[in-house]
Amino acid sequence: MSLTQVPSGMLQTTAQYYGFKNRVMNGQMQIDQRYSGAVQSPAPSGYSADRWALYKSGSGTWSYQLSSTAPAGFSSSMLLTVTATETPSSGDYFIIQQPIEGFTTADFNWGTANAQTVTVSAWVYSSVTGTFSGAIRNSATTLSYAFSYSIPVANTWTQISATIPGPTTGTWVGGTNGVGLYLDFCLSAGSSNLTAAGSWTSGSYIGATGQTAWVSTSGATFYLTGVQLEKGTQATSFDYRPYGTELLLCYRYFQKSSAYGEPVGGTSAANQRLLVTPYAGSEYSNSILFFTEMRTAPTATAWYSDGTANVWLALPSVVNRTVTVATASKYLAVSAATTGDGSLQGNWSASAEL
Repeated sequence: MSLTQVPSGMLQTTAQYYGFKNRVMNGQMQIDQRYSGAVQSPAPSGYSADRWALYKSGSGTWSYQLSSTAPAGFSSSMLLTVTATETPSSGDYFIIQQPIEGFTTADFNWGTANAQTVTVSAWVYSSVTGTFSGAIRNSATTLSYAFSYSIPVANTWTQISATIPGPTTGTWVGGTNGVGLYLDFCLSAGSSNLTAAGSWTSGSYIGATGQTAWVSTSGATFYLTGVQLEKGTQATSFDYRPYGTELLLCYRYFQKSSAYGEPVGGTSAANQRLLVTPYAGSEYSNSILFFTEMRTAPTATAWYSDGTANVWLALPSVVNRTVTVATASKYLAVSAATTGDGSLQGNWSASAEL
């Protein structure tokens, strides 16, 4: 099935529905803990706005930035810009992706006779017109459903939606903390990554045949916001969740000690975190509880206000100390050698992304 343009104001609101219908997190593109809106150049991959990953293969390059350009009802979007062009070869791809946890999609019952139909919707805006596409894939990337949609007018917000029948076959992760499904938005891809739109297909495909080669246009831009994935046969009004609620949902996958406006590795001394650490003999040792339990034991990094990785400042001696970080799903433990100082000062980040 092809994604279709939805006339403004035509989305239906489900009667007596009280939120959390949207299985996508940060679909409004409001939260950007890692970069706080600063321009980034993912190569070949990296995270952008919280819960959104960017993957590319090929000689072309792109940049990411959170943008205030948005359709009515939204305040922000994800902006991608072509910084070096290419003509995609067979195996190339440029995709925006959100992996969605199995606990979040278990009630879809995919891979069973009770598989539920879902609908994906979004707002898109591109300087390049033509046919664009995307896909939903299982965690093993052995089954794909490609969809396509048209952007007929450049630099104009277009609302899109498509209904996807639930697959009754294939391997799908149920109620676990693994990948329940991948949701992909394709901006360019070679032929080996594309398949016919509108049906479940064996193999790993991230878009539909006929995909526009967006990356072939110098300086091309693409904005994305208002992304929603919900059960049902039609797109309904966007599931607006309170900002604090959305941030807590994102904390399950990524969190950091520095203030929201300070990017990871930032050098603002005002945003350092002071850890008072008891010491025994020649070693600091203390634990910090995460803001909320994370999906799994995360990968953690530490840095000091000068941007130096794996170093915190010991006080009162004002000497840099190399720190070691260990994690579990509920806490982070920091240890370092000391000669009698009373505290360490620095920052940390923790990632438990899918």
